[in-house]
Amino acid sequence: MPLVLVFSAFFISGLFAAFQDQQEVKVEPGQEATLPCQAATDAVVLLLEWNRADLSSEDYVFFYREDRLYETYQHPSFRGRVRLRGSSPVKAGDASVVLQNASIDDSGTYTCRITAGKAESGEHTESVHAINLTVSDPTEGGTRDEGAGETGGGEDGSAPPVIIVSVCIALILSLVVSLVVSLGVFLGVTVVHRRLKAVPKHRSGKAGSEQEAGGQLMEGH
Repeated sequence: MPLVLVFSAFFISGLFAAFQDQQEVKVEPGQEATLPCQAATDAVVLLLEWNRADLSSEDYVFFYREDRLYETYQHPSFRGRVRLRGSSPVKAGDASVVLQNASIDDSGTYTCRITAGKAESGEHTESVHAINLTVSDPTEGGTRDEGAGETGGGEDGSAPPVIIVSVCIALILSLVVSLVVSLGVFLGVTVVHRRLKAVPKHRSGKAGSEQEAGGQLMEGH
């Protein structure tokens, strides 16, 4: 049980850290939007995947592997418009990308997934970062997410990462159910163990009483 509680504490703290890690980027239509993402400075980026929450898992905003960009994996609306902020190959862990000629339709929650390795130890690590991009025209005061109040949008028209929130809630519920089940099993085992310990004492006491009664009968004869 202590191990389960420790795991739960780390799990929940990790969820809060993920939410705190989300960054906000706001630009106007036609401008360049820099989406920041950083890995360890001494790590070698092996795989870099940029996605947007409302796109399918097979459509990437940016897909980078083996020191090159794979445009065939990109969603058509992002081809030719997304590049690394720095030079290729990725240096000093800078996995940030620049989205050129941003439009209102580009607004949304982007995720950056980095698979990196260290040449010395050969260890591989994976990290995920979330960036909320809002592209709005100050003269019109609108964004693609405007009017999203029914789905929990903010007053500035930006929408929360609905998918991320849903997944986190599901994970928390699963964790709670696991804790309840573990507690039930623990209590059940404890009760059974106590009963098993009590049975020998009862039987031995009964046997002792029978022997004592037999002895008294023998003495009587």
